[in-house]
Amino acid sequence: MNVLIEQENDEYIGSIEHFGIVENAKTSEEVVFKLASSLKEFAIDYCNDLELYKTTPNFNFMYPKIERILKSDINSIVNTFEIKVK
Repeated sequence: MNVLIEQENDEYIGSIEHFGIVENAKTSEEVVFKLASSLKEFAIDYCNDLELYKTTPNFNFMYPKIERILKSDINSIVNTFEIKVK
């Protein structure tokens, strides 16, 4: 998954492409772990409303990724990120 990190003033802002997840933190490492944590939470919510998400065009493509995320710990999720820093 593509992750974009930008530094603005004294903080880093990161986002996960196609997931609409954005986090900020004091360090780039912290923002990456916050993004992974938020992605894990999103995956849990996705499964709780599976029928809704699987039939919604903007979200149904995520299902295979969501399955992998649910089976992964935070460090494993971080390792799937392709990080680009601006």
